[in-house]
Amino acid sequence: MKNKYGFPQVDRFGRIRIETVNRLSFKKLCDWLKAVLRGEDPGAGARRDDLPSDFLKEVYHRLDPYPRETFEDAVLQLLADMQRDHQSAWDSEAADELLLLVGAIFGESNRPGAPVDLLLSVVGGNKPRNIEERDFHSRVLQTLVTLRYRGTPDFWIEQFEIGGDEYAAIVLAGLTFHGLEKAVGWVRGKIPNDIITRAFLERLPLLVEQNGAEKVAQALTWLPSELTGVRRREFFWYAEQLGLDLGRSTIIAWALEKEDLDAVTQALGIPFFSSPAATYDGEQLIESALGELAEQGPSYGLISREVMVISGLAMLVRQQRIFLSQFAQERILEIGNSLLRRMQQKDAKIFQDELEAVSQGGKTANRALLGTIFIVAGEPLETVV
Repeated sequence: MKNKYGFPQVDRFGRIRIETVNRLSFKKLCDWLKAVLRGEDPGAGARRDDLPSDFLKEVYHRLDPYPRETFEDAVLQLLADMQRDHQSAWDSEAADELLLLVGAIFGESNRPGAPVDLLLSVVGGNKPRNIEERDFHSRVLQTLVTLRYRGTPDFWIEQFEIGGDEYAAIVLAGLTFHGLEKAVGWVRGKIPNDIITRAFLERLPLLVEQNGAEKVAQALTWLPSELTGVRRREFFWYAEQLGLDLGRSTIIAWALEKEDLDAVTQALGIPFFSSPAATYDGEQLIESALGELAEQGPSYGLISREVMVISGLAMLVRQQRIFLSQFAQERILEIGNSLLRRMQQKDAKIFQDELEAVSQGGKTANRALLGTIFIVAGEPLETVV
């Protein structure tokens, strides 16, 4: 199907005829790309539901090697046009699509650094004057991250000074290119900034993937004593999910509500603690005291702080010295269930009794998580009902 604009043609199914893209002159290719990105393509664009950048990425993958390189050059030409005056030549949506396309094709190209100078010339201009300029500035930075541009640590820190908290995730991504220590050091200097802390916690899975759980855990030994409230609990949730060995039980910080901590400290005769550092020290005292209690009960082949803490809590519950909140019961049972799968069958049956005591250790008993048949050493344990 032909069109009077000389743009690439589509077949009767609405699919682009790639040979008509291969034959475009450089100027016509630039015109067509710009029309697609700005939603002005009267041919293929009228038959697409996907984003312009996704469509053009698909076209790029179908091109022959030489036209593919020409396609990259055309995208660079459009980027240069936008860099000269993005406000008048490109509306925000079209600019977004162009930046997404740059990240998509040059992120897998054999010349990923080709757009970098143009992108840097955009972020190296004047400080954004309004929300629209700041949004555009941040999207350019995100494209640099996509292209794995390292820059220098000072470059990324300077971007934070320009954009503030909204740039936290981007700055962390850039600093990560310089190693775990650089990113962690920057975060440590910014706590208690909640937005930066949240951005860092959300990046933890990727940091573990890149550096390994052991290295990340060693770099974060200071963090529990700096966090409070929701972020503190969130950190220990991530630690539990990612297998970070923090040298202490995660149950106390992650599973116990303030009312639970108050009850346990009173039962164990441990002084009240409230500041982050004092809370951290207090939790270590609780862990030690619960461990001593657990030594009076059954012994297990699986050596684990969590096992000792749960055993100690179960003893306090049985003695009716504490009541546990519904939240604490559910979190402890969740951890306990995972521990059961690592135990020998004889130990698992005993430990399941401990979990049953915990499930009855609150104002409202919750045994739903115990209504599971656990497979240990190849045999099912009896379901608790």
